[in-house]
Amino acid sequence: KALKKFLTATQGLILVTGRTGSGKSTTLASFLNEMFKVRKCHLLTLEDPIEFEYCAKESFISQRELGKDFLNFADAVRVALREMPDVLLIGEIRDAETMHAALEASAAGVLVLATLHTKSAAETAMRVETMFPLVQRDAIRDLFADEFSAIISQQLIKIGGERKCAAEVLLANPAARSLIRQGKYVQLPTVIMSNQMTGMQTMEMALKKLETK
Repeated sequence: KALKKFLTATQGLILVTGRTGSGKSTTLASFLNEMFKVRKCHLLTLEDPIEFEYCAKESFISQRELGKDFLNFADAVRVALREMPDVLLIGEIRDAETMHAALEASAAGVLVLATLHTKSAAETAMRVETMFPLVQRDAIRDLFADEFSAIISQQLIKIGGERKCAAEVLLANPAARSLIRQGKYVQLPTVIMSNQMTGMQTMEMALKKLETK
């Protein structure tokens, strides 16, 4: 439900995180398919490999695959910006150069969607910082605090023989941005618990909701 807030967003960085096989690509594909129902846009994807093929009659879609259409994600992001996409999907952010390019793309007015292999919002924010050398980390915390829109950390669990998606949700607000600027990541769950009415939830909350359904 929280992701629906961003169907018409014009910029920002949305990170969907979790271990391999936790449904990150499916979540992003679902988001994009819903987005095509409410807006026309130029979508450009950078993937390894291409997992879903998108089709929208009134939107322009370009999907590119690592090894076939580009050699590394960071350079591909920079080249993509010259084509003025409205939405940029980065299949996975693996290094500091790609993360910095993603943040720059968001700052330039693009809605950026990407994945990371982290387990929680707090771990994700910390991972972004620790990708970079110590001398760059203050600047990166500021940039990430300004540009992130949401961190969705998910896992798939079995309930009644079916797989269900449990997701921790952190949405950008002044309190979250301030804690990230200060590097106080352990306090992010407090922000989540204090803002449930806006769609935020901890993983524990998500699991309890699924267990009671």
